[in-house]
Amino acid sequence: MAGAFHDESGRGLLLVSSLAREWGTSTTAHGKTVWFEQALSGIQGPRSHTW
Repeated sequence: MAGAFHDESGRGLLLVSSLAREWGTSTTAHGKTVWFEQALSGIQGPRSHTW
């Protein structure tokens, strides 16, 4: 259920769904965990550091 125009909550998962490449939820002993993957444009991957 989406939030109404003046509601202060109710849009979180709608935003996650529209921005994330993939997402899901897991139920835990303390509530719910929402996870997501977001593609980063312009990032070529991990770089190795030489210190």
